[in-house]
Amino acid sequence: MAYRTPGHPFEASREPAAKDAAARLPICCRPQAFNLLASQVHLIDSADGLLHSAIAVAMHEMDNVNPAAIDKRLQHYADAVRRRVRGSQPQAILAHLHEFLFEEEQFIGNSADYYKAENSYLPQVLRSKLGLPLTLSLIYKTVAERLGFRTWGVGLPGHFLVGVACGETTMLVDAFGGGRILTPDEAHDCMR
Repeated sequence: MAYRTPGHPFEASREPAAKDAAARLPICCRPQAFNLLASQVHLIDSADGLLHSAIAVAMHEMDNVNPAAIDKRLQHYADAVRRRVRGSQPQAILAHLHEFLFEEEQFIGNSADYYKAENSYLPQVLRSKLGLPLTLSLIYKTVAERLGFRTWGVGLPGHFLVGVACGETTMLVDAFGGGRILTPDEAHDCMR
């Protein structure tokens, strides 16, 4: 990968020196996107690290991406669900989460235009409510974790789900499919 030193766009080298590598940016990436992604590398296993890394990907292609506004919107979703729940039953919280994200906000997979690039960019998916399995799963995962659930990504060939620990039970959520809950057998069928 070629690098440039800020302020010297015509000076590029193939291998930056180790001591000034932090001052160099890849030629093919917007500086704000690169800096945000670089700051999240050590946090990638955390919910916020994953979220901000996805925002950095969007910042590379989109203008005027505001990470704080995206974070605020996702927190608003979690707060809206929390206000509806009268008790602490995990099943009730998840029911309200599904009702809010998939019925009221109408998040759904963009099967009509699956390969549209905007389906990959979190700010655009939050606007259009249409996305790929991965971006919709990230939204679901982020909001569910802010509601106190332990979640993880479940990669399948050509698809992506969210695993959610709900008491002693594990749920597999298909955010692309409008929040459909899959059984383990149905998830295995996706691999065939």
